[in-house]
Amino acid sequence: IEYFYSTKKAILNLMGAYEEASLLNVPGKVSDASQQMLEAQSLLKNIKENPASVFINKDAVSSLSNLVAACEAYTKSGQFEKAILLYRHYVNSKAPDAFLAKYNLGALYATLNEHHFAAACYEEITKSYPGFIPAHMNLGSVYERLGRNQDALVAWERALTLPQVDAPESKDEKIKFLNKLGRLNEIDRSYEKAEHFL
Repeated sequence: IEYFYSTKKAILNLMGAYEEASLLNVPGKVSDASQQMLEAQSLLKNIKENPASVFINKDAVSSLSNLVAACEAYTKSGQFEKAILLYRHYVNSKAPDAFLAKYNLGALYATLNEHHFAAACYEEITKSYPGFIPAHMNLGSVYERLGRNQDALVAWERALTLPQVDAPESKDEKIKFLNKLGRLNEIDRSYEKAEHFL
């Protein structure tokens, strides 16, 4: 974030130089300063739309694995804002695996107790990639943390209707869904439903 402010300050200085050259009416300087100002305005617009672009190392977003490694390094050092911006940058890149970056972003938000933002990430994934089972699992968990127990139950029950859940490799996930549904129905005193799932 400090890179954002230092870069913005440099851009504003360039714009000031243009205004000064215009007042002095020195043709060559005005032309050079004008070009610099246009470039500065373009860069400033880019910063406003995507703040992460200011400090991002291109290698960090060249692949999902590099992205995850970079974000893990940021989170371990307590630089959560940079990890969030980096994930957002990758999500906005529209890469084919961007939904996985959004999934990790949701997990990071949940770790920071920003459950509303986490829920938004998982909701988008379950709509766009309904077959991605982990997003359904986490969505229900986040809803539960928000006190939205009925929404959590709906999310997990919906997941059980997906054909992917019945695949042999998803056996463990299916058991987790059933256990979560049984436990939460029991908490809500819906004992018949709880017994059905358990």
